[in-house]
Amino acid sequence: MKERIILQEMKEEGRQEGRQEGRQKGRREGRQKEKNSIIREMLNRNMPLKDIADICRCSVKYVKKVESRMAAADK
Repeated sequence: MKERIILQEMKEEGRQEGRQEGRQKGRREGRQKEKNSIIREMLNRNMPLKDIADICRCSVKYVKKVESRMAAADK
């Protein structure tokens, strides 16, 4: 009986940790999608890559990566 209770508690603890990890991952992905969307919008407005990188707090290399994905999606 006591073993069952301990097992149930361990399962619940595992579920809570899994939910928390899932939420954190979802938030990271959401922020990344938002950043990419902002970068795409600025690229569409022909802003300089350096300015975009400074505003979005990322590297010029990352902005170029987003830009190349946009070009690939247009094909």
